[in-house]
Amino acid sequence: MTATEVSDATTFSVELKNATARVHEEAEHSTFMDTLLRGDLDAKAGTAALAALHAQYLHVYEALEDAIRAHADSAFLSPLHDARLERTAALRADLDALTTAGVVFEREPSAPTQAYVSELRELGASSSREAAATLAGHHYVRYLGDLSGGQVVSRLVSRAYSIPSESLSFYSFDIDKPKLFKDSYRTALDELPLDDATRAHALEGASNAFAHNTALFRALEPVVAGSSDE
Repeated sequence: MTATEVSDATTFSVELKNATARVHEEAEHSTFMDTLLRGDLDAKAGTAALAALHAQYLHVYEALEDAIRAHADSAFLSPLHDARLERTAALRADLDALTTAGVVFEREPSAPTQAYVSELRELGASSSREAAATLAGHHYVRYLGDLSGGQVVSRLVSRAYSIPSESLSFYSFDIDKPKLFKDSYRTALDELPLDDATRAHALEGASNAFAHNTALFRALEPVVAGSSDE
């Protein structure tokens, strides 16, 4: 089998995973996330760091979900999205619970968050097929990530910082069998009606999502700097 034949046989979900492996690794092992997930902070600092992260995510998900609704009938988004995936309401509930508990955190978007939001708003405002395909890449990174690595984040921060479940609803989905859901999601990705151009845009959207996430994490590094128990 030639290299071209191997490439042609690769499903789009696998291509997405392979094409974003490096930027995924960079985001996953940022200083902010490594410090938070290792449990290096005391309970107060760890909870505040998670709240700061969720505050930035709220801006992102508001923009993402507005953009997805704008393209709800697109052939690139309608097969992927499910209302159970939406995270904006859960993030608001988490931040309300953390605020009530007396946790202090920055609510304004950082410069990297603003750049992330700006891209999503531009995609939502465009009616082009390319914009919808790019959003499909963003959709994949955010929601499949929340259903996968996000579950690990929830367990680790809950255990390390004694954060109650009512402040972690962002990671809780009304989906009975997450593995089956993720399998069907990947099948939907593989069946998207992508041509060469829209395929490239979807891959670009996924790569951009990881890059934006890494920049968002870097902007949060001062939140965890000098706060460890060591």
